[in-house]
This record gives sequence, C-alpha cells and structure tokens, in this order.
Amino acid sequence: MPDYPDNINVLKITNDEGLEYWVYPLRESQLEQEKPSSSIAPPGQSAADNIRMALQGQEGVIPINFVIWNDGEDRANETHSEPVVTVGEQVEYLKNHFHDPSFGVGFTVEQDNGYLETRLPSMSGNLENILIPMFNIQSSKWLEGCQLRIEEGENI
Repeated sequence: MPDYPDNINVLKITNDEGLEYWVYPLRESQLEQEKPSSSIAPPGQSAADNIRMALQGQEGVIPINFVIWNDGEDRANETHSEPVVTVGEQVEYLKNHFHDPSFGVGFTVEQDNGYLETRLPSMSGNLENILIPMFNIQSSKWLEGCQLRIEEGENI
C-alpha cells in the first residue's frame, strides 16, 4: 500500500483484472445522477402541459478529479509488471493498461483514508473516460486537472 500523507483523501480503484490505481490528492468533484426523459409537447399547449416520458433508467457518474503526482510511491501498488511512480509512468499506465480496452472490465472504487469516508460509499462501474491534460506544463512532479469518470452499474 502506498505511503500517502496523513489527513488526505485517498481512493483505491481496482479493475476486474486486479490492477490498482491509488488516487490522491483528490480535488473537489460532484456526483452526477440523472433520470433522462424526453418531452412530448402536444400542439397548441403550453410547456406546463408537456408530457414527460422516460426512455431509460437512472444513471450515475462519479467524476474523480485528482492530481497525478510523483511522490515516490508506486500508484499501482505492485499490481502492474513495473512500478508506476513518475508522472509519465502514471499517464502511460492509466492510458494503456489500467483503462482496459475491453468493455466487460469493471472497476471498484473504495475510500482508503481521509475525512470524507462517510460521504463516499464503495461503488462499482465502468471507467468511461480518462481526462489528462497533455500540454499543461506546470511541474515535472505533478499534473493538475486530471479526471477519471466512472459510470455506476454492472457491465454485461
């Protein structure tokens, strides 16, 4: 387990293939949950008379905003064939190994440490998107503005 600093929120994300990624430091994120519907507007009626029709069920997205940071720890926790420490290694690992190209690979998110434990239950889903700024030169030790978007639900 990485030796992360005290009093910091830490997430451990594990895919069904057994690869881990320890995410910290975290940035503010918002849980997204919606029940999409379409509007059927009868001719000659006001908007208040529209009929709402659901075409799909409820959806939930967990956007995990974080910083890729080289603190000398293996963010894959020895689950990858090589250590994942530097900013470049973490980007390569997330893009080419952790975000498995197979749709059937699920992901589990657990909070390992931090002061928001009661707000974030463990969850599982599909890692839909990885957003990593490519030409944002800040430091060789960290990369701000990264996001993993996990869609809640089970893959079939």
